[in-house]
Amino acid sequence: MSRIEIRTEDVELAKDLQSLDIDGLDIGRRIATFDGADPELMAAANQVATFVISSGSTIALSLFSSWLYDRLKRSKKEKNIKINGVKISGNNENLKVEIHHHIHFPDSKSE
Repeated sequence: MSRIEIRTEDVELAKDLQSLDIDGLDIGRRIATFDGADPELMAAANQVATFVISSGSTIALSLFSSWLYDRLKRSKKEKNIKINGVKISGNNENLKVEIHHHIHFPDSKSE
């Protein structure tokens, strides 16, 4: 089973991820909680959405990778996204390679 963590400040991308429906792909949102934290820290943390995507299906992960590529490529804003802790440059020439490199596909034998 592959597990991918996506962190973004893009509200529209967060909404799209929450409504994404690909068979075999589980999408959850991680919520950060702070006990008595500094209000500035809480405000900064609330601007970042963290999603955990998991799947054992290479087909579902390929569909997700293609969807994410298309979604980021057509975005007109600066892309502020991390996949598994690595910032994606947003360079359209290398975007597909970067996304694919950071999404780890399970062995095809598990299909």
